[in-house]
Amino acid sequence: MLMVVGVLALGASLLGAAVLLALILWKWGAGLARVLGLFLILSNLYRLMLAVFVPWVLGSAALWLAVGVLLWLFGHWVHIVRYRRARSPLAQRVFALPGLRALVPSAARP
Repeated sequence: MLMVVGVLALGASLLGAAVLLALILWKWGAGLARVLGLFLILSNLYRLMLAVFVPWVLGSAALWLAVGVLLWLFGHWVHIVRYRRARSPLAQRVFALPGLRALVPSAARP
């Protein structure tokens, strides 16, 4: 009986932690994604410049650069979904491109 109560308490606390994490990510996730994406973009552009001297860095630098771009785009997309407008003129221009225009909700389209 005590084991069942312990398992239920653990399940409830894990569910509460998951809900709290989801709320934190919804509140600050877009900004964190944009900042982390920008950091990955800048650091891996530097690594791509170093690939002239150290060629084996090229593959991982290109991969992490793509991850940074996707993270930056995801952060701006979340902001557009929440506030129906782009955070910056650059993001507005990027999401006006033909491939990415379909991802923007119809109320926020330019």
